[in-house]
Amino acid sequence: ADDNDEARRILHSLLEALGCKVEIARNGIEALEKIENHKFNAALLDIQMPKLDGIKTAKELHQRFKSGRLNRFNLMAVSGNHSALSNYERELFDIVLSKPVGINELRDCLLKVATEIKSEMPTCKT
Repeated sequence: ADDNDEARRILHSLLEALGCKVEIARNGIEALEKIENHKFNAALLDIQMPKLDGIKTAKELHQRFKSGRLNRFNLMAVSGNHSALSNYERELFDIVLSKPVGINELRDCLLKVATEIKSEMPTCKT
């Protein structure tokens, strides 16, 4: 989920180039709606979005994981200024990426996610 059209287009292209199936959302509200209707292995959330930002979206997802409403999957944050995130905010995410995200960095994170899925580990940290 990213509110910036260009950032969404780039991330979509990178993820598809890496063989991922991708669902696009423009904000946290759209992301939550898509997550309710599809099974995901990971969600990539921009930190700063209108309507519902990445932090609030991650908090809502954690509540749904805890209640059993959703099965746990990896949450990845994308931020233009990840150093501004508090420790609490960082802990909401398994992976925090800095913009601009490169294909090699994205590939490495997705390989960690894929490894966890195969070994059924709950999360990864970078």
